[in-house]
Amino acid sequence: MKAVAVLVIAVLGLALADSTFDSYLKKYNKAYSAAEYSTRQQVYNNNVRALEMRRAAAIAQGEKPWMGENEFTDMTREEFLASGRTMPMKLNAKDAVSCLAKGVTADMSKVNFDIPANYSWLNQQGIVSPIQNQQQCGSCWAFSTVMAIESATAIKTKKLTKLSEQEIVDCSHGCVLEEGQQVCNQGCNGGWPWSAYDDIISWKGLNTEKEYPYTANTDKCTKKTADAVSPITNYTCISGPKYANETEMAAFLVANGPLSIAMDAGILQSYTSGIIKPAAGDCSTTSLDHAINIVGYGTEGSTDFWIIRNSWGTTWGEEGYFRIIRGKGACGLNAGVSFPKV
Repeated sequence: MKAVAVLVIAVLGLALADSTFDSYLKKYNKAYSAAEYSTRQQVYNNNVRALEMRRAAAIAQGEKPWMGENEFTDMTREEFLASGRTMPMKLNAKDAVSCLAKGVTADMSKVNFDIPANYSWLNQQGIVSPIQNQQQCGSCWAFSTVMAIESATAIKTKKLTKLSEQEIVDCSHGCVLEEGQQVCNQGCNGGWPWSAYDDIISWKGLNTEKEYPYTANTDKCTKKTADAVSPITNYTCISGPKYANETEMAAFLVANGPLSIAMDAGILQSYTSGIIKPAAGDCSTTSLDHAINIVGYGTEGSTDFWIIRNSWGTTWGEEGYFRIIRGKGACGLNAGVSFPKV
């Protein structure tokens, strides 16, 4: 009888696991072949167990868990990093902090440090364009570049124009110095905003998204220089020649607009909502693989945080955004901080 009971419990456990995974697939509109189903299910189950342990540990310490199930829960970390949500090529933070090539050093002497305790450009209509999805293309650098230019231009002209990320993906081949070697923008294989700025300056602006729509592929460059809008005159790197001071970052953001930044984004694979507080080993502060934009900041309880705009669609995170602890250099977010001058 005991053996039968154990068998029944085991069968029920397997059935429940199948049911949970099937519900997950339905929720995120996923489907796998019979051959891959069991592999994906095993990965999903392993990740869910790890997430449950992390959530329990956070609650035990009086913290609000920020991690949980999302559309990437059926991927291993290696698969996630190879999925195109981040960039295949990484940039060492020691090179990122010297992101100035032809740009100018930020003049912090003119920035007012008497700033609000909470601030977000999302609260001002017509400054930040809607969340987009880069899909399986490592083009985050293009989205970060475009969003910074769109918002800076909107603040100056009172008009928000949606610009083309695809033009940058296809046409920007600017280079940065990476461990003593020139590494150039490579479309869906990655790139860096400050390299794109140099190209956009020479193009005298960008085509609109309507004229040059996003394809999530690296295609032949077909930009129309005569139709370029939203030119920039230069750019500045708040992080050059060292890691940016996050108090200065907040003051600069209030005075000028959303910032383009880079970070190690592996930790975002398990983000659902709340304020990310990386534990030891969660992410690197020296190896960066994802470009995004800071649009605001705030404080919840005793925790200061940044509000960051991602490019993975609105079903991810907090309607496409995430929050992460401020003032700790979390995941290297203060290593490559730039802003376009319009």
